[in-house]
Amino acid sequence: MDGDYVLTDDIDLSGSDWTPIGGSGGSQYALVSGERVFNGTFDGAGHVISGLTIQCDGSNNSGYRISQSGLFAMLGSDDASDYAEVKNIVFTDVSISHNLGGGDTIGTLAADADGFVKIDNVAVLGGSIEVTANNGGDLIGVGGIIGQSRNNTAGVHMSNLYNAASVNVTSAVSTPPVRCGGIIGRIYQGGEIGSLTSCLNIGTVTYKGSSGYAINGYSQNTAASSNTANITGCYYLEGSGIAYTEGGSVSESDLKSEALAEKLGADYWYISKSGQVMPKVTDGKVVVPIPSPTFADGDKASSVTKDFTLPLTYAGEDGEETISWSSSNPDVITINGSRAEVKGVLADTEVTLTATTSKTQKDKDGQSNRQIRSGD
Repeated sequence: MDGDYVLTDDIDLSGSDWTPIGGSGGSQYALVSGERVFNGTFDGAGHVISGLTIQCDGSNNSGYRISQSGLFAMLGSDDASDYAEVKNIVFTDVSISHNLGGGDTIGTLAADADGFVKIDNVAVLGGSIEVTANNGGDLIGVGGIIGQSRNNTAGVHMSNLYNAASVNVTSAVSTPPVRCGGIIGRIYQGGEIGSLTSCLNIGTVTYKGSSGYAINGYSQNTAASSNTANITGCYYLEGSGIAYTEGGSVSESDLKSEALAEKLGADYWYISKSGQVMPKVTDGKVVVPIPSPTFADGDKASSVTKDFTLPLTYAGEDGEETISWSSSNPDVITINGSRAEVKGVLADTEVTLTATTSKTQKDKDGQSNRQIRSGD
């Protein structure tokens, strides 16, 4: 599929099960041409795609061995003079639930990006990506933005990407390598990505009950050069996942600093009305993200042992908004006003805290989930 497209208005996809552009299944992944591959240009023009909802059962997908979940199935081009290009899109309220088949890829924007591709200025403001399996399945890659890059990775260039959606791979998945990341799930170790720059992930990444990779997962070997080569200026909220090298982790206070916005690039990043570093493409388009809990010294979202503090107000686009919190497991974490009380448990237990803002009463935006892992 080719052509040049410009989005002229916001799109609300909630209430329907989206089929990726290019289809949800086939016999191959990582293609660079053909009817299942988008090789044109798509400019979101800063508009919002809300409520992207996908429920894919790869183990029973019309007989297809391989399945993909995302707005697009595959982005790709086999022509170095004619890149596939996607830019300037904001996603809110993403909900992807994917049960694995024989070799599946999953990402909000696209499951695969291969050949000659440019992706720039894409933000995922919230939601969840959940990967399960009936009989183990084969996870090729799952990411907050892109599932994997495998074919001619040197021709793939990604920049100015923001993800706040959670990515969770359940323990039922049998694939040993941790092919999940906050931005991209996997860069094939047979090559190195052309560039991955100016990215920020605050979404919690979980793999089989432990932390996944905050930026990019790995193919087969954590020491492969593909995991770090040509990846620069990418940052993640501490506790959202793990990384291969030091230096990319940022604190809650860093998320409010002009210094971080400048490191990411002042042409595309700024301090929003909520006081947090955000992509400029989100300015005035969507509800600002709510503040995160404040954990005790030594604790973080992936490892909580002591009581912590919850924000009850935040600066929204229309003034101050209030926040109420609920816990998916009060036996482990109980909410008492602004205080989250952590009970003693014998094993690590994941608890989801749901924040509902006063804006929820006005429109459907305004609910956020935070995955907290409690344990000694």
